[in-house]
Amino acid sequence: MNKQVEANLSMVVSKALGGFNMNALKYLLPLWMAPVTGVTIRLVFGTAAFWLIDIFCKPENSTTRQKWQLFTLGALGIYGYMFFYLMGISKTTPVSSSIFVSLEPI
Repeated sequence: MNKQVEANLSMVVSKALGGFNMNALKYLLPLWMAPVTGVTIRLVFGTAAFWLIDIFCKPENSTTRQKWQLFTLGALGIYGYMFFYLMGISKTTPVSSSIFVSLEPI
């Protein structure tokens, strides 16, 4: 398969799954879980996936201080982003949130 076609298909699949994810989150958040619970569940599964990938990768040369800095920045940045993202989704309609996400590149 051509690299350009593969890249375009990957982008279409990514955006489609993102759109389905937004609608699913919109209906799940108020009924089954709070935004903080949703963020925590997503990040726990993401962390587990990265740890599984790390098992099969060679270690990098980095200091303990750098590892702690990356952990802190990742925890604050990703958790904060996801928390405010899910709080916003829980307060809008699926159509409005889809429009906002589609405008991200702009």
